[in-house]
Amino acid sequence: MKRYFFGFVVCAALGVLLFIKGMDLRALGTDVDRDGIGISFLGMEIADRVHESEIPAHAKSFFVASGITSLIGLAFLSLPFVKSRKTV
Repeated sequence: MKRYFFGFVVCAALGVLLFIKGMDLRALGTDVDRDGIGISFLGMEIADRVHESEIPAHAKSFFVASGITSLIGLAFLSLPFVKSRKTV
């Protein structure tokens, strides 16, 4: 049971961080110089130069990744209950 809860907590935290990064990119808007911006997440560089027109697509990608990660976390949380039903 503890393993599944730990998986849920990790996935939930990662989902929140991905959502916050998406919101940061969305709020960035047009505050970009002509060379573009670099996007990094958790200390890893994702893109070196992203032009202003591509920022919304990257923000949407972070939102989608956040949703998928949250769904995986919910699956971790529900796994013990599914296993307990099969043993009965």
